[in-house]
Amino acid sequence: MSERRQRFILALFIAIFLFLLGLTEREAKGAELDAAVGTSHSVVDALGLDARAAGLGWAVTAVDLGAPGQNFNPASMALATERQLYLGHVDWVLDTSLSQSLALMPMAGGNVVGLGLLYFDQGTVDEVLDDGSYTGERLGARDLHFSLGLGHRFVTGVSVGARFTVFQKTLGWERASGMTGDLGVLTDDMGGFRLGAAVQAMGPPLRFRETEDPAPLRYRLGVSHAVDVGVDFRMQNSLDLVIPRDNYNSFHVGTEWEYHRLLAFRAGYQRTLLEDGTPDSDRFSYGAGFRLGGYRFDYAYSPKDDFDPVHRFSVNFALGAPPAAAPAPTTAAMPRDDGALTEADLDSTETVGHDPLPRVTVLKGITFDLNSSEIAEASQPMLEEILQRLVHTPSVEAVEIQGHTDNSGDPDFNKRLSLQRARAVRDYFALHGYPTGKMGVMGFGDSRPIVANDTPDGRAANRRIELHVIRTVDG
Repeated sequence: MSERRQRFILALFIAIFLFLLGLTEREAKGAELDAAVGTSHSVVDALGLDARAAGLGWAVTAVDLGAPGQNFNPASMALATERQLYLGHVDWVLDTSLSQSLALMPMAGGNVVGLGLLYFDQGTVDEVLDDGSYTGERLGARDLHFSLGLGHRFVTGVSVGARFTVFQKTLGWERASGMTGDLGVLTDDMGGFRLGAAVQAMGPPLRFRETEDPAPLRYRLGVSHAVDVGVDFRMQNSLDLVIPRDNYNSFHVGTEWEYHRLLAFRAGYQRTLLEDGTPDSDRFSYGAGFRLGGYRFDYAYSPKDDFDPVHRFSVNFALGAPPAAAPAPTTAAMPRDDGALTEADLDSTETVGHDPLPRVTVLKGITFDLNSSEIAEASQPMLEEILQRLVHTPSVEAVEIQGHTDNSGDPDFNKRLSLQRARAVRDYFALHGYPTGKMGVMGFGDSRPIVANDTPDGRAANRRIELHVIRTVDG
């Protein structure tokens, strides 16, 4: 994607943010604007449904949750490399319940589209007249939400996202409709760290009868850190600060231990602070999950002080990568400037020199030790040649280094391994003087094969590193 198009996308997200923020701050006209604590509309957005997020104490602004991540930071949608489907349900306090389905669909150009449908059944409530008296009737209450989102990942590794939600609230025979919008930003993995920020539920007040309730505006700031512990475990810790419009600020802390990408155990803690900074409440949560093929099942247990504990269940389906581009022919001889640099290019008697790199360069000769991200010594001359050609490529704005694997082994392990190998190439370039700020990394695992994986040669072709060069000028 050209730099001009990337700048346009960034400007579009900024314009959306300013527009939504302006709607959020609009004063009510011709009706009372009720801004007291707990009176914002669409409070269902703050209840939370995803079991993995609940197990982490809702400290998830900088965590890659997959499809349910769009509920907390829409920028996380851009991290998806395959189509995903999420289903979740929770019986909340008293007779209320929430059900939600979410989907992610990666598109071309680093874009990911998100879709969502949420149903909130609030059971029945007593009918109250304007004078405060009860009629003795019980009225049904429910919400229906539909959301559409877009995440975009820039080649530098920073992701942005926006999500729009339209909803209808029903109370007895009364109905009201409205809309909200979310915006978020998320950094690339920086030595295991991620930073995230989101502004949620921006939008105009909702008129219900003669009263207008403001949108439940919330600000989220988060940081997460993930690290491998030995060869068996991976630990992730996260911390969030949530600043809501109609409630008290809260801190959230979560930790997750994964065993061989198969089993996960989680614990979370949430502390709410009063306006003077003193603690108001402490809440703990616990969770677990396991993976089976392309399925991930999650459960969370959340004790409640005055109510029965809440049990959350959710499942994520990995539906595979989007259709890949047609593979290049493998039977015909490939010219030297085909964009695939191999050892044959280096061994040729023809001088490579410092020719500029094409926009996409496939490094087929880079080798790693088995299940390792350490670059083999024999591959370093090729990397040096690539580095020199990169340095002499005019007007380079940024370079995305993509790692790919074949389909041998666990898909999650392959994705992590491909990311680690892409980082190894980035680190090699950085060690030899290329600006780190110009390089981004992505690991796609086995989700984007260029040929079939049914032969040894095919699997070897799919184990590759790709360089995607973005220039400031076309040419």
